[in-house]
Amino acid sequence: MKTKSLRIVGLLAISILLVPAVVWASTVAQASDDPPQLCTNLVTKITSVAATDGHTTPYDSQGAGGAPEGFDPMPLLETDVTIGGRTPSCLVAQLSAHSFTGYGFGDQFAVYQVNVDGLPMIGHTTGCSTSGGVNFACLLFDNTNGAAGHSYHFYIPINPGTHHVEVLYAGCCNGLGAYTAGILTLYHK
Repeated sequence: MKTKSLRIVGLLAISILLVPAVVWASTVAQASDDPPQLCTNLVTKITSVAATDGHTTPYDSQGAGGAPEGFDPMPLLETDVTIGGRTPSCLVAQLSAHSFTGYGFGDQFAVYQVNVDGLPMIGHTTGCSTSGGVNFACLLFDNTNGAAGHSYHFYIPINPGTHHVEVLYAGCCNGLGAYTAGILTLYHK
């Protein structure tokens, strides 16, 4: 009986110690300029698409050096996913990509955008801009040392039905385009 009482007292003490930590975490989240967003559901399907041999594009996100401005209209990766059920859920994407600069091709930076039905997923930054200075949702890979490889996660609340997912890409910002490859993995129900 004494051991049981000690356990209860110990659990009570731990709970009391954790309350300030929970309150502190809550205060930090509320003080943020960009409050966290939440999206949850039970994952039952995984869809992956890959283009690992490398693709080139002359497109430059800013149209530098006379290159076509914006993302290449031919996506680096694309697929359709069918979301089951009758209620909205969460689509999670993982993009793993590498880009390369060398032999006079491939810009210092490569930019990417993961879209669902033409809309960027949550998780991009707005650190990229057009020649007119208009910021847009992107990922920016720094190829300064010749090559870069990164992996990012995104999500978007989504209704049941079939949806088109694509990864757009371009070089930035000297007009040398991009040389890149990647894998897109989608988690959904």
